[in-house]
Parts: sequence; C-alpha cells; structure tokens
Amino acid sequence: MHCIRAAAGPRRSLSEQATPLPHAPVDDVAGYTHAMRLVICIGNITRGDDAVGWRVAEALEGRLPEDVRLLRVHQLDVVLAEDVANAASVVFVDAERRDLPAVARQPVREGTTSVGAHGLDPAGLLGLARGLFGQAPPAELVTVAAPEMAHDEALSTIALASVQQAAEEILDGLRDSG
Repeated sequence: MHCIRAAAGPRRSLSEQATPLPHAPVDDVAGYTHAMRLVICIGNITRGDDAVGWRVAEALEGRLPEDVRLLRVHQLDVVLAEDVANAASVVFVDAERRDLPAVARQPVREGTTSVGAHGLDPAGLLGLARGLFGQAPPAELVTVAAPEMAHDEALSTIALASVQQAAEEILDGLRDSG
C-alpha cells in the first residue's frame, strides 16, 4: 500500500494553487502585496456566453498596469477571501443574461456571506474578507451582456462584441484609479 503525503510548506492562496487549463494559464502572483489591485474574471468556458469573463481576461492579458493581478475563476469561492482582503481594490468581471447594455459597471458594497449553488457573489466575498481578515477593499462589478448560456464553448455575437468593450472600460477605470 502506498501513502501519499502532502509536502509541508507555507499556505498558498487560491491563485497560487490553481491548476492551469491547457488554453487558460493561471497568472503568476509572486510578489502580491496589499498595494496590488485585483481583477477577477468569472465564468464557465463550457457554457457559451458564461465564458465572457475569461474572454475579457484574454483581452486584458499583457495590457494591465504593473500593480494589477488578473485571476480567472469558474466561480467565487471562500479561498479567494485572503487575496481580496490584501488587494488595494478589486474589479469583478462576470456574465449577465441580457442583450443590452453591452457592459454595465456598478460599485460593490460588502454584503452578508451567502453561499449558493454557484458559490459566493462579490458582495458576500467582500464581507467574508472583512470578517476573516479585518479588511475589504473598494470593489466594482463589471457585467457583460451574455444572452446565451448553452453547453458550448462558442460565444454569441452579442457577447463576442461586448468582450473588447468590457476590456477597454476596465483598462480605462484602472488608469483613472491608479
């Protein structure tokens, strides 16, 4: 009988533990400090337009300011609370089932932690960060039009057209706040 032991070592954040997908590498977060800003792109790449968050992340790659870290996740999870608590600010990017507007932005205020079938919402994650780590940064939710959530890897025409606009609005917001 073989026994597998986990290697002892320092606790790592979700972004450091994540396993990269073949077509979606996990970003390096070495040197992550409180001064860093965080963009968390949420989505499921096998559910059609629900993948817009990941597509926005692809459009942002190589274009973000040095103090911004980009994460791609399938859903918000409690293990992100430490990364969120240590960030100077957070931008959440997610699909929203609608045709228009192509992109919508709104501030996110801390909320109560409510874990549903699809994980946490941004407000709950901010509240959890404050509850566990004593701080929660200012945050914004950028939603992207995503009318079709079929079991498919292709984006609808509406979602595809919205991806670049969302990336540009996020970059503009980061430049204005940096």
